[in-house]
Amino acid sequence: MTLEFSDAQKHALTGFGKPYLTDPDVRNWPLKDRHDLFFSYDLITIFIAANTSSGTVFGEICVVSKYTLAAVSQTFAEHLLQNPNIDTFTFDVGRMNNFLRHEHEKALNTLNTWLINLSTPNITDLQAPTFYSEVSLRHIARQLGMSSYLTDRPDTFIHDAQTHILQPWQITELLYASSIEVNAPYPIVMEDDPLLGYLAQKLNETMNLLWAQEREQVHKWLEGEDNKALRTAMRRLREGKWKASRGQEKMVQLK
Repeated sequence: MTLEFSDAQKHALTGFGKPYLTDPDVRNWPLKDRHDLFFSYDLITIFIAANTSSGTVFGEICVVSKYTLAAVSQTFAEHLLQNPNIDTFTFDVGRMNNFLRHEHEKALNTLNTWLINLSTPNITDLQAPTFYSEVSLRHIARQLGMSSYLTDRPDTFIHDAQTHILQPWQITELLYASSIEVNAPYPIVMEDDPLLGYLAQKLNETMNLLWAQEREQVHKWLEGEDNKALRTAMRRLREGKWKASRGQEKMVQLK
């Protein structure tokens, strides 16, 4: 997919004090321009907010270059346009325990390291170190409107999804990871996508073990537009209309 600067990004980069380059993929900018962008000394502190058993908690994660983040994030650029003097930015990651808090921290630190590396000759892939932190990173990147910078990892996700307990929001993010349209408002997943097939199969199995009230909650979650592809796949599976691909047959054998 070809990246394009949004109007908000153009405005933010103009505010940076230099004409922005026409290439919206910052990784392609000359080193000097990437270096100048990062070392603009106009910084912003990133926090996460989470709902825990003790209430809503906030944690400072890192400090990043405001204009570098605006150059790669359409969402943040729009926020900056409305709040030009902003010096903090908070991600609301919803409910989580201490384990998931650390995974979200890993994801944001991965993003911070990647932004730093944009100012050097050694640009790295935007990829988190663990399965859960990678799912969190994709959740954050989607909120930031910068999913196009993510590294494709479908085979890894298929393998890891079999060995990790997934929360509903993580399943949704995996659907986005399989979407054939990066910036679509909801995941557009091919019917024979192996990861979609596995998720549908596992969720159908899980539903059979839930109490009626729990099943109702899952059904309500499935009604969301984000889960349309999964909802359809589960129905086709129950009706016996799912035609397993070779990849799906392999996954069943690995269970």
